[in-house]
Amino acid sequence: MKTKNVRVKFQDIKTGRIIYVAHPVYGIERFVIRSKPYFNPRVGSHFVKVEVRAKDFSFQDSRSLHDMGIPSNPTNASQFYNGRRAFFKLHQAEEWKRKWIKDKGFQRWQSRHEQETDYMLQGLHYADSIMEEAWFNEHYGPQEEDEREIMP
Repeated sequence: MKTKNVRVKFQDIKTGRIIYVAHPVYGIERFVIRSKPYFNPRVGSHFVKVEVRAKDFSFQDSRSLHDMGIPSNPTNASQFYNGRRAFFKLHQAEEWKRKWIKDKGFQRWQSRHEQETDYMLQGLHYADSIMEEAWFNEHYGPQEEDEREIMP
């Protein structure tokens, strides 16, 4: 079966429907749609309330349709920025995942994505260490490296 033209479209999102969001590396997530799409102006994207079911529990959440590979603009239907795509049938999501994990273009994209994420996380850790040092200095005064002790 070909999954090239199989995709969940914006107008297909209806309360109660089950969708499978596939990513070649991160796997397949199952969502039950719990609302109509709504626009979040702070983010500039459409969202939907979903129920996420695990083996032993479930919870309600909101998810971006764009993040699930469901563009609100049909002219952008072939564009997905994060490697995810949504399907109504699990076997279609599995087939698409198997196909894309072997795709050389996707592998290059995923490698670049992981490098950029690592770089961003290193920056966040650096910012955290600067903020911790600023907090320490504010509360205990600046100290030389060898004078610092762990405070109880």
